[in-house]
Amino acid sequence: MVIGTGTRRRMHIGPRIYFRNPILIFAVLLLVGIFFGVLGIATWQRQSAYAADGVSVQAVVVDKETGTRMTRNHVQRYFHITYEFAVGDQTIRNESGVDEGQYNTLAVGDSIDVLYMPDDPTMNIPAANQGMTMAYILAGAALLWNGFALFTLGKTLLLPWLMTRRTA
Repeated sequence: MVIGTGTRRRMHIGPRIYFRNPILIFAVLLLVGIFFGVLGIATWQRQSAYAADGVSVQAVVVDKETGTRMTRNHVQRYFHITYEFAVGDQTIRNESGVDEGQYNTLAVGDSIDVLYMPDDPTMNIPAANQGMTMAYILAGAALLWNGFALFTLGKTLLLPWLMTRRTA
């Protein structure tokens, strides 16, 4: 009588799964969605405060700077402008990041619209930067929706299938 060697090949049944814990991936997507949602809400609140209480003033671009920085595995370009404006007898100077299109259209000496808070003029932003609010809100909403949908799909369809599958 021959006794087996103890090596037994298992047959794989069903689609091959390349990750060990799919529910963890869905939870991570949900957390990323929540993060972008919170970031969008916080940015929206700050921008709406500028829109509601902010005072508009003309500022003068006094400097422009562009450069690159290394972020993880790629090089990222940045575009900054420095601007000045007067409130009473006080001159406020601030630096702000802008997109490449706005950076290319501005020259030193040009005027830009700036919103500042009346109780603290050092809290100010270029009026053109208010468009980022909607981008954060849309990205947050999309990631929240996708994270929740994938988490629900994984929990209701994939997890029961993984728990009941048979190995030969």
